[in-house]
Amino acid sequence: MNKLPRRKIWLITEHFAPSHGATAQLMGDLALGLAAQGKRVVVLTATADPANQVFSGLQLVRLGAAPGETPQLLIKAWRGLRFFLLAFCWCSWFGRCGDKLLIASNPPFIGLLGPLLQWRGIKYVFLFQDLFPHSAVLSGLLRADGYLTKLFKLLIGWVCGGSYRTVVLSEAMATALQNDYRQRLPIQVIHNWAVEKALPGSRTQNIFAQELGVADYFLVQYSGNFGRLHDLNTLLEAALSS
Repeated sequence: MNKLPRRKIWLITEHFAPSHGATAQLMGDLALGLAAQGKRVVVLTATADPANQVFSGLQLVRLGAAPGETPQLLIKAWRGLRFFLLAFCWCSWFGRCGDKLLIASNPPFIGLLGPLLQWRGIKYVFLFQDLFPHSAVLSGLLRADGYLTKLFKLLIGWVCGGSYRTVVLSEAMATALQNDYRQRLPIQVIHNWAVEKALPGSRTQNIFAQELGVADYFLVQYSGNFGRLHDLNTLLEAALSS
């Protein structure tokens, strides 16, 4: 049996399996893909796993794991802060020079692990999943001209500027992030998963649609998160007006 390489890739993600959220699924695919390439992957997550699932090629460390999601902001903030502190302690103790960090931006301030751990000789890639703090301003959680917003913007600039790469989801997101800061950021656009065309076929002959009794209806399917930033009212209004 071939020995795993000594240097590790630390994947820092608050959400992971068995959660079915988009971030958890994406990070699961990423971790398993890296392991399949022979990388030594260690996943640090805050997602609990009562069933103790085993993932071939991965080492999972569940830090301060709490079952389920919560809509309460203070509880979410506390869980995120606890995960940040535990992940920092874990990487500071077990991390080695030459290791790599892959940090998913949940919670948004988790990216601070990157610059704070550089003293260990650990380079990091920041997977920036949303334009924070702009997202918090748009959802009404922060004031556009508030001191907290300015502080978060400064910290995000520090994280992105010091990264080996900051990965964003689209070209528009890369442009918006670059326009926020004067210095040149090491931005890389990588789209989540792939956009594939649906298989051709008549809806009236679709067995699943027939079983649900909707074969004669015009259907709109939404796949994604349902939160403060997701404008589902537009979809509902379009359905009512059709």
